[in-house]
Formats: sequence, C-alpha cells, structure tokens
Amino acid sequence: MTEGGRIRAETIVPTKTAQALRVGIVERFGGMSSTGNGAVTLLEFATYGNRIELSPDASGLSIWIEARDPAALFFLKEEMVARVAALDPIAARAIRWGGGDEAGAVPPTFSALRLIRTSDLAVGLRRLTLKGYDLGRFACGGLHLRAIVPLHPGRAPVWPVLEANGATRWPRGADRLHMRVLTLRHMRINSGELDLDVAIHGQGRLSTWAQSAQEGAVLGVMGSGGEAGLPASNGLLLAGDRSALPAIARLLETLPAEATGDLVLDVALETAARAYLPPTRLRLHLLPEGRFPEQVEARLRELGRQRDVRHLWFGGRLDNARKLRRLATNDFKLDPDQHSCTAYWREAPHRSKGT
Repeated sequence: MTEGGRIRAETIVPTKTAQALRVGIVERFGGMSSTGNGAVTLLEFATYGNRIELSPDASGLSIWIEARDPAALFFLKEEMVARVAALDPIAARAIRWGGGDEAGAVPPTFSALRLIRTSDLAVGLRRLTLKGYDLGRFACGGLHLRAIVPLHPGRAPVWPVLEANGATRWPRGADRLHMRVLTLRHMRINSGELDLDVAIHGQGRLSTWAQSAQEGAVLGVMGSGGEAGLPASNGLLLAGDRSALPAIARLLETLPAEATGDLVLDVALETAARAYLPPTRLRLHLLPEGRFPEQVEARLRELGRQRDVRHLWFGGRLDNARKLRRLATNDFKLDPDQHSCTAYWREAPHRSKGT
C-alpha cells in the first residue's frame, strides 16, 4: 500500500502472548527510538523516518510498517520476522503480510547483473560495469549494496528466494553464497548500467571474482541501502582505507562547496586519492604507510579532542569499524544518526601450522 509517497505493510502475528512479544521486540530492536502508551508502541529510525507500530490485542500482535522506499520496507519486514522468530519461532512462521509475498520468488531488492566490461583504476580498484533490468530502485536508495557470489568459486549460483512470511531463504551447503558490502559508484538507469569499484587486495573472494570474471559473468546484488549522503556539512570527520574510497567519493560529491572537516587516509593513497576523490575543503591527514588499521582510532580520537565533531564516518576493516562505533558513542557522545562505521572487509583468520 502506498500513501503520500511512502509505502506501508501490515500483519497480525497470531499469538496469545502479544504483550510479552511486543516488549521483547522493543528490547531487541536496536537503532530506533521508542515511544508508547502501554497499548501501542511506535519505533522510528531517527535518520530515515521509517516507522513501525506494534499493537497487541485479542487476536495477536498487530505490526504496521511505513517506509521511505521498497528496499527499506522489505528490510523492515524481514527484520521484524527475525525478531519475532527469536522470541516465538512458531508465530514467526505463521506471519503473512497484507498484499502477499510470493513464496519462491527472488527478494524485491535482489538483481542478477551481467558483467559487460572491467577497467583498472589508478587507486588499486577495479571497476565492474554491470547491466540489468528494473534498476530504478538504485536511484532513490542509499549508496551501498551487497555483492553476492558463490562461496565456492566456479560453482553455478543458486540465488535467495522468499519464504511465505516474507523472510529470505538463503542457499545452504555447497550452494552457500558469499556477500560483501560495496559502494554503488555510478548509475546509468536509462541504459540499465551500474559501476562498482572493487578494492583489489589479498585473497578475498569478491576481490578474486573481480580479477578473474569474464564478460558475461553474473553477479548478484541486493540493495541499495545505507546513507545517501552526509547529514551535516561542517564538523565532519571521515576516515577509510582503500576499500572505502568509492564511498568517500560518493559522499564528498554530495557536500556543498563550503563544507568543512577532516579526512584521514593511508599515506600510500595520497596521490591516487587526490585524482579519484572530488576536490573539497576538508583537511587531509595521512597515516604512515601500512599502519592505517593500527593508528586510525588514535588519530580520530585526537582530532575529536581538537574539533567539534558533528558527524563521524568510517569505512574499512571490520575490527576498526567496531572500535570506532564505540568511539563515536562513548567518547564523542554522538547520536545514532551522527555516525556511520561500515565494515567492507575482515582480516582473514590466522591459521596455525599444520592446519
């Protein structure tokens, strides 16, 4: 259902413990503000204005969702099913959303795109140009998507499908899939083309796929999501490794010319980044080559003491992203909509000899 440019969905979870289920969902649904009068609870994302209303009654727990776009609506429906399943698996399996989700169909945020060309960029990135159909959702969503390839290279992909309750069923066993967050660098919706810039490093599965894939290869994508730009234009504090350069470029392109702040990079990226990133008034700080993961937290903490930080953004290794989320919350005292720390990759686990 659509109203006023926003879209809605609703369901009733069949349960005799609707009040307890409502309380449990509220306790587990992080990243949202909660208000209520004891009978109805409203959950709301501070950044995007998506809303969930929970109302227990004699027939069960009524769930009403309002979202900004189809991708956000699908995410919230799936998230609600997961939250209910953690508390009452039987009730979760019985969920049916008004309007119906076609069991066995691919999720509405999924597309299988065909690789039509590649090009190597001077910054250690490979550009994948992909072609598909019905890609208009990417024009109004966030800057991130999930790229999906088979976990086992060379295996024909088996893509995810919907369950009757709106949740996604992912392939298992030998058909398992591998996902990584990427930035949607360019869109040419009229011609059905997207550009993804992939950091070439190590033996990561997606990096390996990007290096070896030939024209005609198929890449699964889900999205888009995440922020579409920066909510502030002053007091910005941005940092990222090579994998974050496409996202940083997208974010800087959205800033007004007078925007101010700081950008922290590895010194090895200085020359390439100046050519790849749009010009801005942000102050550039360079960390010693190869020491970015170990030193980025300390440098951001130092800059935070010197500046009035209004928004922190980071993209890079998983452990850094986790630490910087705590820095934003505990040290900088930033609200959830004032920081975003995205993990684009994780360090491979170290194996002992003989394993």
